[in-house]
Amino acid sequence: MTKRKYVWYIEPLDSATNEVLSRELAVFSRKVICEDSKKHNLWDCSWDFVFALKKSKKHLDLKFRVFNRRGMGQIREFKFPYLKKRKRWRDF
Repeated sequence: MTKRKYVWYIEPLDSATNEVLSRELAVFSRKVICEDSKKHNLWDCSWDFVFALKKSKKHLDLKFRVFNRRGMGQIREFKFPYLKKRKRWRDF
């Protein structure tokens, strides 16, 4: 069974985030029509970069949305799954 290949994109929602992305990423942003039929200003990046940006989102006050594309499919917005914190036996 082959592994699914994803391409990751980030859309900055403010100028400060756009500046951070321009310093960190070597590629230029481009306007792309996505699955929702709207044009988005997207930056190509890796999953590792998306994950690092997500971890530092609060600390750096970044505002962005994440998109991905599987294979040659359409670009769609990616929502991070939030897991509920497990209750420990002390919490009862």
